[in-house]
Amino acid sequence: MLQWGFENNYVKPYLKLKELPEDCYYPRYKYQGKWKLKEEYKVPFYRERNGFDYVAKEVVMYSRCMDEKKERGESFEGYEYQKHEIWYDKRETPIDSFLSVEISHKLKESYAKMDFEDNSEFIKIAYVHTFFRTEFTIDGDKVYRSGKAIGRDIEFVSMDILKEQSITADLLNELKSETSTIAKNLLKDFSKPINCIPSAPPSIDFNKIKQGDELIFDCQFSIGRFVVDYTKSYLLEDQYISTICR
Repeated sequence: MLQWGFENNYVKPYLKLKELPEDCYYPRYKYQGKWKLKEEYKVPFYRERNGFDYVAKEVVMYSRCMDEKKERGESFEGYEYQKHEIWYDKRETPIDSFLSVEISHKLKESYAKMDFEDNSEFIKIAYVHTFFRTEFTIDGDKVYRSGKAIGRDIEFVSMDILKEQSITADLLNELKSETSTIAKNLLKDFSKPINCIPSAPPSIDFNKIKQGDELIFDCQFSIGRFVVDYTKSYLLEDQYISTICR
């Protein structure tokens, strides 16, 4: 749906150069285009049962100027499709094991670098598909981010594939039930205003923002009684206006 809305010749969601003001002061015009998640990140869930992890795997975001806002071009919005994963750790390692001793809300580097795909103790349970709307505000040397989930769907890994992981049918049913609860309840945190430190803009001179630039947000995710840090980095993959307003 997003690709159709932003990558065809009939729908024109972007602001054009000819529509910019005479003085060319319109910071958001350079942010328009297609962005992607630069690096995946993961967070453990705190539940009655240990062992569940959320992996942010893929994001495609299209950003456009918010012309309906009557200001000097400091706001733009992003519509993003997210495809993320829920994993189960057969050892059911307590969440405390992944948190730094010195800083309770910081995940250990060893956890951040762990590759679940290459670890037989971890089983992929489900994919989470999310449609998310984000609003960005440019304020001098900072870019603020807020937003909420518009819709979310969960796609379970085939039961035939899960049965090959040497776990019982009863446990599989329990995992499926627990995963459904996570999707319905815990992931509602993503529908609340995002708690993120503002990003530095790719360039103080907005006219110099170019394809390949990044927006990096250090955020926190609330998981029950725990709060953990994570970093979400957007990479500008396909910039709509690459020339400079003159």
